[in-house]
Amino acid sequence: MTWKQFGAEVVKRFSDNGSYDLTKKFNSVKQANSTVSEYTKTFEDLMADVQEENPELGESWFVRCYVNGLREGIKFQIRPLRPQTLTDAYWLAK
Repeated sequence: MTWKQFGAEVVKRFSDNGSYDLTKKFNSVKQANSTVSEYTKTFEDLMADVQEENPELGESWFVRCYVNGLREGIKFQIRPLRPQTLTDAYWLAK
């Protein structure tokens, strides 16, 4: 095990927030009354943490999560268009 791996394991073990807390927080991100830009900022901030912990998750999974968090009226217009990237999903939502 390298020092970097060891350090990551120590931080993970003694961190106040575990991966379950991060997953719960990420899965609860919704647009609600915020603008698309505000929602996108919140989503991307949490997404960075999720990616760091789960590098195997691909962009298509994050695109689906992003679209699912949008308001109902926007979400159901974007789903049939099947955006391939987060940038596409963002511009369609805008």
